[in-house]
Amino acid sequence: PAAGADVGDSVKLVVARPAVTVYLDSVKPSAGHWGTTGNTFTVGMGGKQYLHSLGTGTGYYCSTQPEVIEYNLSKGYRQLVAVAGISDDAEVAEMKLQLEVFGDGRQLISKPIEFGAVVDLDVDLTNVLRLKFQWVVTSGPKTCGDNTFALGEAKLLGLASEVPTSGVPVPSTTS
Repeated sequence: PAAGADVGDSVKLVVARPAVTVYLDSVKPSAGHWGTTGNTFTVGMGGKQYLHSLGTGTGYYCSTQPEVIEYNLSKGYRQLVAVAGISDDAEVAEMKLQLEVFGDGRQLISKPIEFGAVVDLDVDLTNVLRLKFQWVVTSGPKTCGDNTFALGEAKLLGLASEVPTSGVPVPSTTS
């Protein structure tokens, strides 16, 4: 209603709460591992620097086998937000890969990743127990070199009443 107008018999109050944020670089994978550890890895992708990043080298010999890293989320998060890309200091700029994200075995996204650009990830994780990142080089065996595939500013968002309280770092309500 307009200022000074009668409100009526009932009022509906909606209280918005900030999302709880847990950076993925502070959570230990349940399977696989990144080549970077801790919360100090900063990566440049697409000409921009990203804090709270995770990355892994592709090695000089590209594998046709998918690389996999998994997390146990305990069904405690609602959303994954990150950017994916190949680091700006890549030795071979022709490298391309395919990134897939799965929740409990169900494919949630599939995105091509190329040098010089980033791909925004915004994934619904509602009721997901197990989160899996899987990627494979698609550009051929002579395109890997000393390159790094990375997730920049990767964070899990959830509600305070749902985020697990054991086995994960203390969450933040800031982003």
